[in-house]
Amino acid sequence: MHIEEFSSYKIFLYDDVAHDPTIDEAIMIPYSRGTVYFSFYHEGKHENHTRGEEGSYQHFVYIPTSKYPRFVDLLRYEKPLYIAVDEKNNSAYLTTEMEPVGEGNVDMS
Repeated sequence: MHIEEFSSYKIFLYDDVAHDPTIDEAIMIPYSRGTVYFSFYHEGKHENHTRGEEGSYQHFVYIPTSKYPRFVDLLRYEKPLYIAVDEKNNSAYLTTEMEPVGEGNVDMS
């Protein structure tokens, strides 16, 4: 398992059938060993997989579309964020640092 902080991401919203018509959105997160693509699907069966070699890995992780808003909220409102990649099991997830209980939203104005 490899875990590291990341500071940028890119969102793809698909609307054409030239792309896999079962994939609605994707989030791309670059990290030191390659790129993770969280692809959000609304139907069908999708197997996580990895292409390439270390330094240019492309990890494709498939998640039901219903979970997409949770990912976007995390990306927008939490900092720092970390990407955890399990290259042996073709899986990845996002995580935060430990936070105090009851921190809630802080008004920075």
